[in-house]
Amino acid sequence: MGRPARRGGGTVITPLTLINTTQHPITILRDGPIATVIPTSEVSVRIAEKHSTTVQVDTNFGDLPIECVSYTDLIGLPDEQDGVGYILSLPAALVARLTDPARRDLFVPGNQVRDEHGTVIGAEGLYRV
Repeated sequence: MGRPARRGGGTVITPLTLINTTQHPITILRDGPIATVIPTSEVSVRIAEKHSTTVQVDTNFGDLPIECVSYTDLIGLPDEQDGVGYILSLPAALVARLTDPARRDLFVPGNQVRDEHGTVIGAEGLYRV
């Protein structure tokens, strides 16, 4: 996945083509202004749901159906390729780490930045998961 290089005291993997598999552009902010926007791509990674038993539970809001669901597989995640990194949603990345902990090409938006109303407006960078 690219070759390590030193820059600014940290290890940088270079070159790296990032593919945003989420449904939203990823805005990376540096000290306030927008540094870059990573657009969505045609690659879409989703979590497969497996449904099982449904039970009725008597709650303070009346009887509600509760269904057991598990999230154990991903749909649409390409195989690892040298020089390519995939940006996933955090839930998809967590499933990916459970199913293939050796993968080193998966990223999620890191350190969320919020506006004065608490709305997420971007991230300070990416986390590798």
